[in-house]
Amino acid sequence: MSTRRTGPAGDKEEAETLKNFYERAAFPAMRYLNLYRNTDTDGYPSHWHSVNEIEFIMPIQNDFTVVCDGETIRLKENEILIIPHGCEHSLLAAEEYGERIIFMVDLGLLCQFKEYRSLFSFQIPLAKIDASNPGLQKEMGQCIRELEQEYFSKNKMRNSSIYALVIQILVMLARGSLGGSDQHGLLYPEKLAVVVEYIENHYADDLTLSGVAGQFGYSETDFINLLKQYTKLNFYDYLANIRINRAERFLTENYEFSIEEVAHRCGFRNYNVFVRTFKEKKGCTPSEYRSYRY
Repeated sequence: MSTRRTGPAGDKEEAETLKNFYERAAFPAMRYLNLYRNTDTDGYPSHWHSVNEIEFIMPIQNDFTVVCDGETIRLKENEILIIPHGCEHSLLAAEEYGERIIFMVDLGLLCQFKEYRSLFSFQIPLAKIDASNPGLQKEMGQCIRELEQEYFSKNKMRNSSIYALVIQILVMLARGSLGGSDQHGLLYPEKLAVVVEYIENHYADDLTLSGVAGQFGYSETDFINLLKQYTKLNFYDYLANIRINRAERFLTENYEFSIEEVAHRCGFRNYNVFVRTFKEKKGCTPSEYRSYRY
């Protein structure tokens, strides 16, 4: 079964086939964003996205139903559903004609900017932005509509404007509470931000949980709990995500590096572990990823 996606004005419509319940997002016009206006009445089969790929769905005419990890979620007009990577989901057939804005953001390609790394390292949960958080719903909805207008426009500085809007949406998520008890949203506490920066600057070193925790005065248990609270990941999964993000950059920007050299530069001492980890998180091997991006 295939999905049909329309790129920016002038681009041809491309078919994307779902294989093995995994949907590999394609970003033909922008490497970090794919947006389309969906009017299909047919449903999409169960699938998920690889690490760092986040999907947003906002109906703008009539309701729409999505099933995420077995939970049926009914979206009303102007409600926004945020689907994190790895969350198995399907789009049910629409009961009547409707329109919705659907877009996916690839955070991995934005992580190359140092000032945004800690923002993009958190794990965004499955969340619905609705009338229970009216301020965030209104602000984010307006931003999404503006994003769609820019995406299909031929305005000057279009790419820069779209990039700024994507950052704005992600900052809204980081600042706003998504239904949890933490009123500070997904922002790191100051001390943890220092630890995160250290990990990002030394990701190629032989980092260990005990070593990093001890260096910043945490017990292993306290550090594990703190990291999981703000990233939803354990230390080694978090470190692996950072290393794979850096590997993506090397694979797409440093073609002169062999796959083995990329693995070493990203902290993987075992080539087979690198290939296996990369495939688990990106849905393809490093060589396939490099070929796909080029």
